[in-house]
Formats: sequence, C-alpha cells, structure tokens
Amino acid sequence: ELPRHRIVLGEEVGSGAFGSVHEGVLRMPSTNQRVRVAVKTLRNEGLDNTVLEEFYHEATMLAQFANEPRIVSLLGVVTLGRPLLMVMELCEKGALDECLRSYFFKDQELSWVVKLRMAAEVADGMSTVALAGGLHRDLAARNVLVTEDMHCKIADFGMSKDRRYYMTKGNRLVPVRWAAPEVLKDQVYSTASDVWSFGVLMYEMAMNAASLPYASMSNPAVLIAVSAGYRLERPPTCPLVVYDIMRSCWLERHERPSFSELY
Repeated sequence: ELPRHRIVLGEEVGSGAFGSVHEGVLRMPSTNQRVRVAVKTLRNEGLDNTVLEEFYHEATMLAQFANEPRIVSLLGVVTLGRPLLMVMELCEKGALDECLRSYFFKDQELSWVVKLRMAAEVADGMSTVALAGGLHRDLAARNVLVTEDMHCKIADFGMSKDRRYYMTKGNRLVPVRWAAPEVLKDQVYSTASDVWSFGVLMYEMAMNAASLPYASMSNPAVLIAVSAGYRLERPPTCPLVVYDIMRSCWLERHERPSFSELY
C-alpha cells in the first residue's frame, strides 16, 4: 500500500471502460526520490465487485512477477480512499500498437530483425507466466508496453477493456479478434489460448500500422469465421517463415507450440 499523498498525477495517456492511465511522479517512501511512473486509476462510477476483483487480480499477478524483466513492474497500489490507484513502472514509448504506428507514420518502419526480437521478448515473458501457472487472457499489442530503449514488457492482466475490441460471452468480456476458437465457443482459457493470441499479436506487428486484425469484419462476423476455420491471411510484407510461426499458433489447441518453443 502506497500513501496517496506521495503520488502526483500528470497527463492522461490512455483510457478504457473502467478507468484511465496517467503519467505521474512517485516520491519513493524509503528515499524520497522522485520516480516517473504510470498510474492506472479506477473510475468511481460503476465500481462493482467484478471490476474490483479484476483490479486486485491484476495487482496480484504483477506482484507475483515483480523481478521479471519482460513483465511490467508493479510499484504499489492505493486502496484507501477513492479512486483506487495502481502504480507501475513507466514504459516511455507506450503500448506496442501505438509504438508501431508512430514509427510507420514517421516513415521509420521497424525492421523484421527488431520486430522478431520484440516478439521473442513477449514470448519470453509469457513463458514465465505459463511456467508459473498463470494466464493472460487478453494478450494483444495494446497490452504490451515498450520502454525507451525498445524492449517489450507484458502488462494489463485484465483491466484495459476498450469496448470496441470485446464481446460479452457469459459474464466475461472476450477480445474476439485475439481469441482462440475454444474461447469463442466455450470460454475455455489456457496457455494454448494465450499462444493463439500471441499469433494474432505477431500479425499486428506484421501489419505496417498495427491495423486491426480481420479489419473488414465486424466482431460477430469474426466469431463466426474463426469458429468455422478461417485464419488471417499473410500480410503483404510478412516473410513466409514468420507467417508460418503465426499459423502454428492457430492450429488446434493441442497442436500449438509452447511459449518456450516460440521463444
């Protein structure tokens, strides 16, 4: 638990269905050193038990991987008073999808050497999660953060819900365009379904501006198509060997590679 008065919120850098993310400054309790941080805030409106459970679940997951270089570091939470705050290390280049877009629109598209190194870092981080018995359930380029020196860190174990990307299945929001068939049909989550999502993340990296997977389809149309066996086609500039890796992630559940094999 961090004292609220030690945190100063700055510019909003993102928002979702449940709250927003700000840049901020944390005065470290032990040293008074000022550290730039990212602060996730939870809206007071609509703060039901499901949202609170997701907040604590994400904080617990991040705390479990406190010393892992490929997973964003949790510095602490503020649960006394409102709004609830989650304080994390700041990854200066933001979400991977926005990072890819910014380079593309500056005519500085990243090379495949760099993209594959970044994808390997995500697979490495997810291998750590899988070995600990954890699941992400929402792996996508928007939920991977990029540091100033262009390294990837996995984030958002449950709390970043931009409604455009989700459909309600049962009592859970499902990221349809990144979800495996068994998730779409029966809400069965596993490391194998995270691997499927990793394949879609690689597809995002292969598209010049990290454009939306199945861009011409609505969410319901994606659900029907994927359940019927349709798979994303190879992006024009994607090497065949890279597309083969993606396709391996979209095999039947028991045939997909592990994250250790992908890394």
